Amino acid sequence: MNRKEVIEWLKGTSIPLSYIANKSGVSRATLHNWIKGVHKIRSRNLERVHLAFRDEILVSLKKQKFKLKGGIKLDNQTITSVTSDSNENEIDAGYVLNLQKSEINRLKEENAQLKNDVGKLEQVGDKIFEDITEYDLRSSTVISFLSPFKIARTIESCSGLDVLGEKLGYSEDEMTVFFMLGTEFTTLDHPIDTILHKETIGVIDGMLKTLPALFNTLKNMIGHHYIPLPMTYVARDGSHVQTMNYCNVNWKTRRIVTKTIIMS
Repeated sequence: MNRKEVIEWLKGTSIPLSYIANKSGVSRATLHNWIKGVHKIRSRNLERVHLAFRDEILVSLKKQKFKLKGGIKLDNQTITSVTSDSNENEIDAGYVLNLQKSEINRLKEENAQLKNDVGKLEQVGDKIFEDITEYDLRSSTVISFLSPFKIARTIESCSGLDVLGEKLGYSEDEMTVFFMLGTEFTTLDHPIDTILHKETIGVIDGMLKTLPALFNTLKNMIGHHYIPLPMTYVARDGSHVQTMNYCNVNWKTRRIVTKTIIMS
C-alpha cells in the first residue's frame, strides 16, 4: 500500500483523527500535516497507520461496484451478489459484515470515551460549585417547556433576599414580590425582570431560547453542568449592582441551583 492511498483514505474517512492517532500511535498533528502535504512521511509511521486500519483502507479503495462472494443471512434475507464487470473487485460477504461489526464496536468505544470525558468535566464543575462557600444568595429555579417556542420558569426558593434588597434599596417584603417564589412565569414575564438591567435581560432571553435544544441534546448524556453568569441589577435609585452567579444546571430535572455573589 503506497503513501498516496493512505493520504486519500485520511482525507475521506469519517473516523476522527483523534481515534486514528490513539490506535496507530501516530500523533494527530502528524496526521494533519500528512493531509496538508507539509510533512515528510516516515515509513515507520505510515506502516503503523496501515497496520491499525488496513481493512478500512482496503474497503475505501474499492470505489467501483463489487460482487459479494457467497451469501450472508440478515433478517431472514440472503444477500447473494452485486454485479461487477471484473472479478478483481470481489470481496467476501462475511468479510464485509465483519468490517461493519468492527465499525459498530469502534463507535461504541468512542461513545463510551466521550461519556467518560464528559463525566470528568462534570466532576470539575461540581468541585468548583461546591468550593463556593461564601455567597450572598442561593436560589433554585425550575425550567418548563410549554411548547417548542414557549418557556416558563419558577423560582422555587431563594435565601439572602434581604442582603440583595439592602443593596438595591428595597425591603425584604418588596424583594419577595420581585422573586415571587413558587409561581410560574413565561419567558420574560417574571417580575424579577423589573429590577434587572436590560443587557442582563437580553442575555437571559438568549439563554432561555437555546435551553430547549440543549436540554433535548444533553439530558441523556450529562447529569448536570456548571455555568458562570454575570448579572446586573438596577437599584431603586437607578444605580447598578453587579453580581456573579454560579449556576449548576441539572439537565434531567431541568433545575438550576445558583450561588450569587454581590460584586458591588
